[in-house]
Amino acid sequence: MAIIKNPLTIVQTSGGENKLPQVVDRTITTLTANDLQGATSIGERAFNGCTKLTNITIPSSVTSIDNYAFSSCRSLTSIKLSSSVKSIGDNAFSSCSSLTSIEIPSSVTSIGNRTFQYCSKLNNVIIPENVSTIDEGVFQGCAGLTNVKLPTNITSIVGYMFYNCSSLTNIDLSEYP
Repeated sequence: MAIIKNPLTIVQTSGGENKLPQVVDRTITTLTANDLQGATSIGERAFNGCTKLTNITIPSSVTSIDNYAFSSCRSLTSIKLSSSVKSIGDNAFSSCSSLTSIEIPSSVTSIGNRTFQYCSKLNNVIIPENVSTIDEGVFQGCAGLTNVKLPTNITSIVGYMFYNCSSLTNIDLSEYP
């Protein structure tokens, strides 16, 4: 299984983050926690357009996934987010058309605009209880989405959240265990 041809370079920002910038090698098929070890942030567009990428495991060092980080990874079927992730940026997983499900850890407090837009095979999502605002178009165009569990403490749902979600049959607002 071809993973990464060259070691990934992690850049320390002026804010002290160890950010993984955009990766040049678009032939990556799998990302393991070891591949991303030491990164605290997956940078903007880091893996955007890696059309052969099928599996991702985010390590416990990562606290944020920036805008468009994994967008247009059309073969992506599996994402394992660690419980250290606190924020997921705008369009982070948009147009990942093979993604069927994702478990968003309870550590997540922020989900950006159009995060899962056009993930047409995504069918089941549970939004963690720490999320109080859901930004615009998060699930727009998720035609396969059938079940969504939202936290009861939601204070704001911005427009187009479920626009063109033609299979959506169940939105659950019940208490978390």
